[in-house]
Amino acid sequence: MKSINYIGIDVSKNTLQIDGTHLPPTCPNQAKALKAWLRKLPAHAHLVLEASGGYEKPLTTLAHRAGVPVSIVNPARVRAFAKARGQRAKTDRIDAAIITDYAEHLQPPVTPPMSAAHLRAMELLRGRQALVGQRVFWLNLLEHATDRGLKTLYGKHLRQTDASIAALEEQIVTVITADPGLEARYRRLLSEFGIGEVTAATLVLELPELGYLNRKQVAALCGLAPFAKDSGEKRGVRFVQGGRNQLRRALYMATLSAIRKKSSPLQTFYLRLRANGKPTKVALIACARKFLTYLNSTLKNLQTSPT
Repeated sequence: MKSINYIGIDVSKNTLQIDGTHLPPTCPNQAKALKAWLRKLPAHAHLVLEASGGYEKPLTTLAHRAGVPVSIVNPARVRAFAKARGQRAKTDRIDAAIITDYAEHLQPPVTPPMSAAHLRAMELLRGRQALVGQRVFWLNLLEHATDRGLKTLYGKHLRQTDASIAALEEQIVTVITADPGLEARYRRLLSEFGIGEVTAATLVLELPELGYLNRKQVAALCGLAPFAKDSGEKRGVRFVQGGRNQLRRALYMATLSAIRKKSSPLQTFYLRLRANGKPTKVALIACARKFLTYLNSTLKNLQTSPT
């Protein structure tokens, strides 16, 4: 059995801090330098790095092209691992070593490469998400403005933001539908009641694991898995936390739409939970989890259906 050579990397805007034997401790975060560095990797190298707001993209893209396995891990989990080992100090060098240690103990799964279309659509989707945040900002200012000139200014920015959001949504759909793999999943999700274009695009792009994992795993990724809080004879209230925020928001809105359809299975399930005394939010989260489980099963069937 081949031994995996995990290499922890702390990524910043300009530099990579590397924890690896017989490797330089740093490397510029630039394409030319990264290509040269990748050629010097030892046998069975497996790169492990944290998600860094996009600064990890050059390395992961080039590593995938070179056939080098890469794992992108959650920074919060790595930090929790460091604290559990009593490591309180934090420097780039220490962080890189902790990432290596984390990988050797927990063996994170390989992060699969994304197609060029997926990467472009993801960038457009993130741009839309940023503009939606700006839209809320302008709406809040407009709501409380009393000066006529400011109201006009805020209204102008709001209309411009709305137009930009609409334009990005069109581009996202265009990119997705031009890629056969993405389009098949997008169209299948779009055929379900409660799933609109934005939600379908969000699920396809932000949750490529949908249809490949079991229901518990996919619920955890979306922050919809219930966690126990019991101690001794005490039985605490189950709670949800973590996961990918954008996915949870998209599924929550889709669930609200689905339960409003009269006589739909999801509405029946929601009403039964409410009749049994479940609070509104608890019932909605349970419906969102049930909806996600159904969508996961639907895409599993899509993978196995004959073409």
